[in-house]
Amino acid sequence: MTRGATSVLRQIGCAVLLMTLTATQSTAQTEPSRLSLTGAPQAVGNLIGSGQLTAAREIALAALRASPDNRRFMLSLARTETRLGNYASAIALVRKAYRTTNDPQTKFYAAQTVAQAHTSAGSLTRAQLWLRCARKIRGLRRFPLGLHRQAISTTAALIQNSCYQASHTS
Repeated sequence: MTRGATSVLRQIGCAVLLMTLTATQSTAQTEPSRLSLTGAPQAVGNLIGSGQLTAAREIALAALRASPDNRRFMLSLARTETRLGNYASAIALVRKAYRTTNDPQTKFYAAQTVAQAHTSAGSLTRAQLWLRCARKIRGLRRFPLGLHRQAISTTAALIQNSCYQASHTS
């Protein structure tokens, strides 16, 4: 595929992303929002938080189509897939993001996200292994250590809660 064709496809992806966001807005808003690709992960997070998982997935997919190597878009789609129960898809996306980046912050988020996906899928041992990977990531200078510890402990609490529930439902 030529560079011109790739550019046209990315522009089409951006247009689809804008149309998707406009179509999925709540009726309380009177003017449609404009969404750039850089705002897509935030929009996906907001939609996940408000329970609009299908809309979040559509925006994450459109963003990833427009920029297939963008790790933030991979992580956004993985978070959505995890919430929708598509654990295998989420885990594959996050593992790809983890393998293809050298950025410690992205590696940390990827390890945390895959741990959460494994926890939700009931694979607690795998979740614990990914948490250990997250703890071992070096070079998180831009990432406040307190938030690093908080994220690890939050994910560890999810695993502990899942272990407790599993032991009391058997």
